[in-house]
Amino acid sequence: VGTQPVSVTRCPGGQAQFTATATGAGLSYRWQRWNGSSYVDVSNVAGKIVGATTNSLTVSNLAAADAGQYRLRVQGSCGSAFSNPVTLTVIPTISFTNPVSRTVGV
Repeated sequence: VGTQPVSVTRCPGGQAQFTATATGAGLSYRWQRWNGSSYVDVSNVAGKIVGATTNSLTVSNLAAADAGQYRLRVQGSCGSAFSNPVTLTVIPTISFTNPVSRTVGV
C-alpha cells in the first residue's frame, strides 16, 4: 500500500473518512473491520457507509457502534496487501446523571 490511512476521532452524528493509495496492476479494494476475533468485509449501507470497495471509505452518522479498527485489503494482478490497521474513535456524548432532591432540616 502506497499511502496508509490515518486514525480519526469524531463526535457522534459526524462523518469519518479513511483513504489509502496503492500502486500495481488490476487493483481492487475492500475495506474490512475488526469484529473482535477477525477482520470482516465492510458493506456499503445506504446513508451510512460509502466506498467499501474503493480506496476511500466514508462512514456517516457516526454512533458508538462504528468505533473500532479498520483496514484496507488491496488485491492486484500480482498478489494482495493490507494497509496498517487504523482506529475510528467516537467520542462519548456529554450526559448528566439525574440529581436526587433532598430536603435539609433547619
